[in-house]
Amino acid sequence: MSLYKKPPKKNNKVLLDNIIFNLQVIGGISNYWFNLIRQSIENDNIFYLEENNNQNKNDYRNKIKLPSDYILENVSMLPLKIKRYLPVKGKDKSFDIFHSSYYRYAKGNIKNVTTVHDFMYEKYLSKYDVRRMVHSKQKYQAIKHSEFIIGVSQNTLNDLLQYFPEFKDKNMRVIYHGASDDFYLIKKKQPYITIQNQKLWNNAYFFYFGGRKGYKNFNLLIDAYSELLKKYKNIPDLVIASGGKFSENEKRLLAESGILKRTIKLAKLTNRELNCLYNHCTAFIYPSLYEGFGLPVLEAMQAGAPVICSNSSSLPEVAGEAAIYIDPANAVSLEKALYSLLKDDTRKDLKGMSRKQAEKFSWKSAYEKTLEVYDSI
Repeated sequence: MSLYKKPPKKNNKVLLDNIIFNLQVIGGISNYWFNLIRQSIENDNIFYLEENNNQNKNDYRNKIKLPSDYILENVSMLPLKIKRYLPVKGKDKSFDIFHSSYYRYAKGNIKNVTTVHDFMYEKYLSKYDVRRMVHSKQKYQAIKHSEFIIGVSQNTLNDLLQYFPEFKDKNMRVIYHGASDDFYLIKKKQPYITIQNQKLWNNAYFFYFGGRKGYKNFNLLIDAYSELLKKYKNIPDLVIASGGKFSENEKRLLAESGILKRTIKLAKLTNRELNCLYNHCTAFIYPSLYEGFGLPVLEAMQAGAPVICSNSSSLPEVAGEAAIYIDPANAVSLEKALYSLLKDDTRKDLKGMSRKQAEKFSWKSAYEKTLEVYDSI
């Protein structure tokens, strides 16, 4: 892995590939790309490639108005499910750099930059799984043809060298995410908040946000919370948000664990609602087995929430010393962490540490460091 040195400033003409907005309605990578391009709008050297079948269904794409003179249309008549895997052609004469939002590269006399987000497919799917084979090949080809690799965490770059060691001499740099300004400390808190017709009292609920399948390790929280409830009846409720409705299997598991009546399920949240939930919770719980970055942890810390998260993958890079870490394979570890945050002094200390840790990250910094990568090649 090449050592990074800050380059002299250049005026490279850059084409940013917005294909992620066609592949997701909402999601972490869309969030990342949105926060980069929204800061680039006044940069006369940056242009945007969009698909001719763009329906603008993506939540993040609809939040931003890009200058029409700086948008190029990919007029290929191939369906998206095919051309998403193909290199981009015909743009290399006008641009110095091509940076795709999701593992495409440009052919010709143009230099490619690739952002690597995680190795979820490689870690959790069989090497014979068709989805993994297709995804890994696409990622491999993008990295192979790139002059520079951006990793969203050091853990992600470590994984890259584990799965693709042949790229060890590529230029690489960690550029961390930031958190939106929508997440902040509410200084004058009300005794309770009302979210989706649910009345939630300040410091009276543990909060879980996001998907619940597989590596998200949601069942660990069910096990830990149910054991805590058996010992102490007067504990905060459990608020679960996003991730779709509870499945029948989840309802059965919650009922068998004796916590269904203490569990409050919320649907899709606005950022305003999410910020309120971070601010008023007893603790934000993130027991995930693996994350490329772990943006919800940073958002929660920026809002001043006490955080409990796994001691695995990228999460210690994000949370630093400002979280209570758990063994994601051990429900007792999480149970003890939940109990520790019933103490006001512990919560107060952790809230202050959360805010301080979050100050180390920003989208402005991420954008500026990305420009430095462009200048270096």
